[in-house]
Amino acid sequence: MLKIISDNEKTIIIDRDKCLSCGLCVDACTCRLLEMNGDFPQPRKDRIEGEKHSGAVYRYVAPTCANCRVCIIECPQEAIDIQALLPGTNYGSLPEAGRVYPRGR
Repeated sequence: MLKIISDNEKTIIIDRDKCLSCGLCVDACTCRLLEMNGDFPQPRKDRIEGEKHSGAVYRYVAPTCANCRVCIIECPQEAIDIQALLPGTNYGSLPEAGRVYPRGR
């Protein structure tokens, strides 16, 4: 059975301790969701449904994220990640689980 990830809840996670504020993730974002806010990238406020943080780790519920993961690939510090909830699916059973994406830099 095919699960369409774009129809499920996505959470963008940004670790500000790791972030270099280079803006590569913002430039790479295919749906123009990310923008620089001061020294750090974050999703546009009008396109998120929730935000919370614990220390330097910020989590944004972003239903308009395309889940293309280009921001993850472009980040030289691995400071950004995306979690997509797939209802009814054991995430560990997906072939993509644990895949190491090629780094852009």
